[in-house]
Amino acid sequence: MTRDDDDGILERLRELPQPELDRLHAERVRRAAQALLARERRLVDRPLTRRLERLWSGVVEPALVAGTVGVYLVWALRAAEALYR
Repeated sequence: MTRDDDDGILERLRELPQPELDRLHAERVRRAAQALLARERRLVDRPLTRRLERLWSGVVEPALVAGTVGVYLVWALRAAEALYR
């Protein structure tokens, strides 16, 4: 999207009200963001660890979750089918 294509979307987004955060919530968000940035900085210095982290979070973990959901779904369908026999 270029500035010519946005048709004022960015201006309308800027006009949206900002949510009011209490101090505790704002501090929690700030600390979480800083922890994430610190972790990313550490990964920059370790390319092998960074690749493994990306492989785990981008491929392996989602595949494990999808496989677990699939197994559970098959089990639930078989259990429901057994009730109707």
